[in-house]
Amino acid sequence: MPPTPSFADHRFMSAAEKTQVYRAWIKFLKHGCDPRFFTKALYHHLTQHASFIAHYDKYGFIDTYFTRPADTLTFLTQFWTGRSVEYGYTIWLEDETAGDLNRALCAVARHAPRPRRSSGPGGTGRHGCPWASGPGNAPAPRPLPVTTRGRAVMPF
Repeated sequence: MPPTPSFADHRFMSAAEKTQVYRAWIKFLKHGCDPRFFTKALYHHLTQHASFIAHYDKYGFIDTYFTRPADTLTFLTQFWTGRSVEYGYTIWLEDETAGDLNRALCAVARHAPRPRRSSGPGGTGRHGCPWASGPGNAPAPRPLPVTTRGRAVMPF
């Protein structure tokens, strides 16, 4: 596992909670967006501090983003570009409570293996995530520069 950046405590989210979410994010990406690794803590962080709507509950969120390859790519685009896929802005990266964590999540996603574009039936990875199969790389928008306390985060 990559070294964990040091996170700041905030009255609404402790550094320990941020570390828990950060580690869950790494595990989730390493397992190709497998919903079994989409933790409650990760879901709560994304819906409370990263500009995603709740989609009713964790399972609605999973259905929205992790059952169809195109939707998974849409989800990941937020972390590649820094622009909210649901609202279109970047303010979530400067969130007072968890901006440091959000920038670290982006850095992890940018350095993780890129998903591949689906090629129709059978062209997707497990759980609808196009992580391992299909011809051609998914388009990768130019990311915003991300650092944590003045240091680049290079977890992968």
